[in-house]
Amino acid sequence: MKFKIFDPVQDSINNLPESKGVFIVLLKRIDHYFIFESTGLFPDFSNYEIGKWCYPIAYIGGSVNLRSRIWNQCLNGTADKMTLRKSIGVLMGLKFDQSNGYKRFIKPDETMLSEWMRDNLMFLYCDEQESLTEVELIAKFNPPFNIKNNTNPVNAEFREILSGLRNDVSLISADVISSADHVSPSIQECHSPNEKIDCALSTNNESHNTNIKITHSSTPAKYSKTRIALGIVVIMVILYNIFSWIGNNLVNADGKTQYVVTQDFLAAVDNETAQTLNAIKLENPNEPELLYDYAAIHWDKLIDFYQGDVVVVLKEEGYGCKVKRLSDGMKGIIPKRMLSKKR
Repeated sequence: MKFKIFDPVQDSINNLPESKGVFIVLLKRIDHYFIFESTGLFPDFSNYEIGKWCYPIAYIGGSVNLRSRIWNQCLNGTADKMTLRKSIGVLMGLKFDQSNGYKRFIKPDETMLSEWMRDNLMFLYCDEQESLTEVELIAKFNPPFNIKNNTNPVNAEFREILSGLRNDVSLISADVISSADHVSPSIQECHSPNEKIDCALSTNNESHNTNIKITHSSTPAKYSKTRIALGIVVIMVILYNIFSWIGNNLVNADGKTQYVVTQDFLAAVDNETAQTLNAIKLENPNEPELLYDYAAIHWDKLIDFYQGDVVVVLKEEGYGCKVKRLSDGMKGIIPKRMLSKKR
């Protein structure tokens, strides 16, 4: 099995083949790596020898299109499209973008991460038909950043901590909602990653329950008119917000009314491609890699739309709205919920 070297600092994207294969991600330097400090652990690495130098193996992957996977998704993509980016990013302490459901980092951090990866990572790739599979290579080299398909007891604690860091923001979100809706049994039973938050909510709820006093007013009608008036005001405010929301979410497909894209989205250029992407999502909800692989070999049928893009709606399609970006005239199909009328 012969690997070829790709160094993002020295080599051109054209050096990478647009074919199926496997790749190994190497760390160029390890003497000053700050990215492991947040775990309190320094993982054991297998090394790959190139000439007289040995490079630590960080990650192993595979794709139906090596060029797209390594260049577009790993080196220049976002954390929601490449788990290696998310792993390195959380170890660096980068900030998640809340508007994207904590799936990727904020744009300045994604840009910084791309620059860091291009400077500090090197790739080995092999597109031979009889090459070892991604799973076989993971079993052989035990790269610390591969969590899926890696059952090696060496680095198990590091992988567990890394997995927790990658999911930490979503867990915080879930814990806060849970604590707000339900009273925790007791302070002693708080064992979540957000123990202080849970316990504080539990303590407050118990305190409020302890101090509740039931009183009976001798003049219940005294405040009835005020309460009715306040109730009417509250209802009017709620109705106003509801109708405002409905108005903002109605789409006018006249090709003139301007809308703002509310989040980044990889859009299909035609309804057939949109239907295929939707089917892949529904049939494989826990395997996003399949979606990325499809995108990698059908890149000419996909367009990146970004949060803040100004568009007009040309027509409503079965899977969203066919829009045109005003800055460059590019067209694609995006969900209606991602459009907000420009004010």
